[in-house]
Amino acid sequence: MIKFTKQQLAQLESKNITTDTILKQIERFKIGFPVVKLDRPAVVSDGILKLHNSDHSRYQRLYEERLDHLQILKFVPASGAATRMFKFLHEFLKDFDPCEDSINSFINKNRAQELFTFFIAIEKFPFYDEVMASLRTTYNEWHAKADREKKILFVKQMLEIDGLNYGNMPKGLVPFHRYKDHNTTAFEEHLFEASIYASTNKQARLHFTIAEDFKDHFNAEFDRIEKIVESKTGTEFEIEFSHQKSSTDTIAVDYNNQPIVTETGDLFFSRLGMELY
Repeated sequence: MIKFTKQQLAQLESKNITTDTILKQIERFKIGFPVVKLDRPAVVSDGILKLHNSDHSRYQRLYEERLDHLQILKFVPASGAATRMFKFLHEFLKDFDPCEDSINSFINKNRAQELFTFFIAIEKFPFYDEVMASLRTTYNEWHAKADREKKILFVKQMLEIDGLNYGNMPKGLVPFHRYKDHNTTAFEEHLFEASIYASTNKQARLHFTIAEDFKDHFNAEFDRIEKIVESKTGTEFEIEFSHQKSSTDTIAVDYNNQPIVTETGDLFFSRLGMELY
């Protein structure tokens, strides 16, 4: 039987989530989700319409001819939290005991292939430089620390709220693509994309659904990149936001289907959404 603390009950109330809802979610994790029974595959002429090459050109031309007379809105649903994307790193911080294991032995014992790949390719990630700059600012003697400690601190600085907080940040705000001279977020990439096919009269409108907690973060990111993207694309941007309800959040559980609790004693949730970026 799962018992919730007063703090956790208050947290659930603030999200408008009942304990019964949480227990039902956990029960669903235990028994699994029903398999969808498919009738038949969709194929050309039965569920799929195949356009001929001449149709491609005709519809593209039709769209381009009418473009300046249309009101186009690029809709980007649900920049969900990066919780699941970094799940294996959260598990590493939770389960790794430096008194018992080396990082290599932990990886081997837990068959943690994702963690192995992460540390091998760490310098290739678009957020590497940002995390390293933050670490060097935080720790004056960073260069003198042992390799194992550096790896642990890197993950903590990357994920935790006292660092860059990527673990709770919407994926749309995490550095996403690495170019020769700069990095971009997925949020920024959507602006470039909109300028190509969703702009009229050198203006583009975009609507993002986001978690309300991060509206200021998205506004700050837009303020940072707006002039840069406008100068590169020759397009002006109008941005709108709507919010995902916290009552749709899903409880996060461990391998034993027990709720994950943060260091501050709160329940850990994963935001629902299509999480396209």
